[in-house]
Amino acid sequence: VNRVIFPNYLDDFFQRIDFAIFGYQPAEVWGQLYDSFLVQELFHFAYFSYYPMIFGVSLAFYIKDRQYFHKQIFMITFLFYSCYLIYMVLPVVGGRALPGLTELTKIYRYGPFTKIMAFIYNRSTHWGGAFPSSHVAVAMLISFTSFRLSKRLGYILVSISLLLSLSIVYCHYHYFIDAVFGILFSIIFFYLGAKVYEQKPVQPSPNLHKESL
Repeated sequence: VNRVIFPNYLDDFFQRIDFAIFGYQPAEVWGQLYDSFLVQELFHFAYFSYYPMIFGVSLAFYIKDRQYFHKQIFMITFLFYSCYLIYMVLPVVGGRALPGLTELTKIYRYGPFTKIMAFIYNRSTHWGGAFPSSHVAVAMLISFTSFRLSKRLGYILVSISLLLSLSIVYCHYHYFIDAVFGILFSIIFFYLGAKVYEQKPVQPSPNLHKESL
């Protein structure tokens, strides 16, 4: 349903934005110009960290702070669905729309993290949900919430998320402008999600009726 308004993908427009900033396409150049085992593994690790980050931090809240867990999950979900609505209106493939880059993301090479991401993209059918980057937005939002668990953890996850913001371009998945707006969305929805959550009606305790008896 990602082309309900625009019949064609809008990648040309977003490619022009990146070109205006850099004078070239970073989604095409970075991953091929700085191509080495260590750099590839580092950036693919950063990109892959998005998946365990969602589960790990949420599980920690579930165990240590059940009340905030519900708020955190609401904020993440609110951000996800807001991104999905934008994907329906603004269909953008991302870096893989550039010639030859789809194939490059599917090559099994280097170490475990590069191969894991190649495995995922060889079996992935999603196409057209690049702006803004939900990977960046959600990872940064989770990093912000993790400060509630530990400042050290928060700084570590923010650092990884910033590296992830570059990795989505380096690994040919997104345009640079996708990362910029991903970070912007993380900040907006960290505050907006919390505010909306706090405005929802208080649900009665399931033990309320039992206690009254």
